[in-house]
Amino acid sequence: DYEQLAAFVAEHSAGHPVLLAGDTNLHTDDPVDPDHPEGEGDLAIWAAFLEETGLTDVCAALDCADPGAIDKAAFRSDGGIIIEPLTHNNPTTDFTRDDGEPLSDHPPLAVRFRWSTAGG
Repeated sequence: DYEQLAAFVAEHSAGHPVLLAGDTNLHTDDPVDPDHPEGEGDLAIWAAFLEETGLTDVCAALDCADPGAIDKAAFRSDGGIIIEPLTHNNPTTDFTRDDGEPLSDHPPLAVRFRWSTAGG
């Protein structure tokens, strides 16, 4: 799936900045998966995806509380636009149902970015 996503990013975003976020189902805190046919773990899959797309994991640019979490955000500057992540957090108290229960089985991921042009 990540090879397909990388191909899509390459085809549709050449020369443009990219923000990508979502539930990756990749546990990057576990480098080796003994059940994978080549022994490749989620960390290797994510690293290959980032390298192929030119994206940077937000947790590589900021100090994240749980960089191995499956909900991830990544970015790439390009086309004269500079993207910079400013914050990465999980505002769990803000995302609840009326009865106080979480909206999802995952904590929400909120990343604040700043963008600027290369010339200023």
